[in-house]
Amino acid sequence: MHRHGLVLVVAFLVLAGGCTWLMGPTVPVDGYRLDEASWARDQVALRRRASFDLQCDPSRLRFRVLDAFDDRYARQVGVQGCGQRAVYVDEHGNYMWVRNH
Repeated sequence: MHRHGLVLVVAFLVLAGGCTWLMGPTVPVDGYRLDEASWARDQVALRRRASFDLQCDPSRLRFRVLDAFDDRYARQVGVQGCGQRAVYVDEHGNYMWVRNH
């Protein structure tokens, strides 16, 4: 292999491995490997919104990820608490969770 070709192969391998590193840590949730920071923000936003909608103390709410974008970012989440259930959708990926009626 020519030196130029070897440099390209090494550069590709470094970049390909680096992309995974740049994406950040993940956390297993309901069969998905969600971006840890994104899921933490989602839970805060969902807890605030669902506790109001369901008139339920935030500590009593439980989440279930129903769908995820790229298997890394929650897109649909079921919320259960105080004998009620609701599905919330983040259609635009901007942490603006909306109850799906």
